[in-house]
Amino acid sequence: MPGNCCTIIAWSCAVLRFFRPELFAVLTRVGAQKLQDCECYEITNLLWSIAELSKRQPRMAEEMQGTIQELIEAAASSFLHRGPKAWKLQVLVSALVSLTCIPCKDFCSKWFILCIVQELAERGQNTESTNLLPLVMAFDTLRTKNFKVFQEICTAMRDRRPDFVARYMYGGERRKGKQKKVQGSVEHIAVQ
Repeated sequence: MPGNCCTIIAWSCAVLRFFRPELFAVLTRVGAQKLQDCECYEITNLLWSIAELSKRQPRMAEEMQGTIQELIEAAASSFLHRGPKAWKLQVLVSALVSLTCIPCKDFCSKWFILCIVQELAERGQNTESTNLLPLVMAFDTLRTKNFKVFQEICTAMRDRRPDFVARYMYGGERRKGKQKKVQGSVEHIAVQ
């Protein structure tokens, strides 16, 4: 089966919330082996389907952890091979949103997230007309689910792109809310 077929089937199943362990394991494994044949958006569609699986069926995602890591490594390799400029802005945001929902358990996951964040920060001036609320929400998810990784990325980005950290990683002017101290840093909390 071609890799892009795996991405379409996995995405469709995730949209329908149809998660079958054997099916997702095969789609993820075959998709990971054939990502080089896929378009960037197809890769992020497969990552998104795994993110949905992780949110809705965490136990199943835990059982598939090895296969999921294989997919993340293949996606990171594709990102590196193609170069970040080959990924459109919305595809980068989609990849980041997906990766923040998938349990981050190894160096490759953190490295991939950091590479995407660095590329998004580099494109900062080009993002003004784009709705990047999903980006802010992705950082909220990362901060909530994996605070240590969130801190590491903030530390890596703070000196290079303090405006990006303030605006997107901590919500900055895009979010109305109040501030509170959390482990020595200021966080913006959205008012519901």
